[in-house]
Amino acid sequence: MTSPHRSYRHATALAASTLLLLGAGCSTTSAKATTVTTAKPTTSVVNRALSESDWRTQANAICADTGPKISAAFAALDPTAPTPEQIDNVVRTLVSVNRDTETRIGELGEPATLTAQVKELLDANEAATKQVEQLGSAALDSAQQLFAPVNELATKLGLPACAG
Repeated sequence: MTSPHRSYRHATALAASTLLLLGAGCSTTSAKATTVTTAKPTTSVVNRALSESDWRTQANAICADTGPKISAAFAALDPTAPTPEQIDNVVRTLVSVNRDTETRIGELGEPATLTAQVKELLDANEAATKQVEQLGSAALDSAQQLFAPVNELATKLGLPACAG
């Protein structure tokens, strides 16, 4: 059984790891060109792939947007003896925010030159997120290792806000 102090220490470690990676995640598919039909059948909007620079700027902004949400979950932890419910809330928040970030990045429409790297990043992030989801509070013990590949891939993609 994990002591409350140890749980808090691991929760803090998970927070640090998660803040290093959160924007990096996404579903395993990436958006290219999406056609959305409006009320008039002859009208459509096409989301074209972004330039590499614009894609990186927008992906980094998405990652930066996750910080306050994660911070709020950790701020709700009792600093001396977090309850299991508080720790579970942190884990649920991490998974939820990470999946939302995954979706948002996946919808950006990366340039074709980045498609393989983005898919690799999103697949790695989804695998790590699934592990956190499955392990629950036990993931606090291995969060840094779970997300190390995600952080490395985000760094290679030029996403410092997503990699730390």
